[in-house]
Amino acid sequence: MPIEKKGAAGAAAGAAIGSVVPGIGTAIGAGVGAVVGRVQMKKDKKAAKKAAAAAAVEEEENVARQEQEKAEAEAAEKARKKAEHNKKVAAEKARRQAALGIFILNLLFIIKPLFMIEQEEAKQMEKAMQESKKTAENEEDIRKQQEAAAKLDEAIRPESPLPPGWEKKTAPDGKVFYVDHNTKLTPIY
Repeated sequence: MPIEKKGAAGAAAGAAIGSVVPGIGTAIGAGVGAVVGRVQMKKDKKAAKKAAAAAAVEEEENVARQEQEKAEAEAAEKARKKAEHNKKVAAEKARRQAALGIFILNLLFIIKPLFMIEQEEAKQMEKAMQESKKTAENEEDIRKQQEAAAKLDEAIRPESPLPPGWEKKTAPDGKVFYVDHNTKLTPIY
């Protein structure tokens, strides 16, 4: 019931009392009804204020709760997005590391044989150089031996007349030899 109607109800109640006691009772009844109505109106206003304050507090609590829920939902979404991003970053990092590992293995499979070929070529080159050096040393030894043999041959065989049908010759390498035209043999000393 609205507040104004409650005051009127109090006045009506006072009038009812006044009908029991005619005259003064009506005036007292009306005054009591008005006072009771005003007291009731004050109580009703107070209750309405309390109800309005409680409703305002409840509304504020609802707004605060909604804001809290919204903030929590935003934080959860932000955390979910961050976790998703971190997961993608970790997957990309793992993919790159795997690709790098495969690249390095492939590179090793290419470089190792090349390195082994280079080592083999270096060994072959070293061997060829050693053989060339030995050949040169052997040729030098042979030449020195031939020179020594030629000097010895000349020292042992002075320029004396050769037997008939014999001839002294020198080979292109400097080696001296004799030809027996009688037997067509060439003894080598």
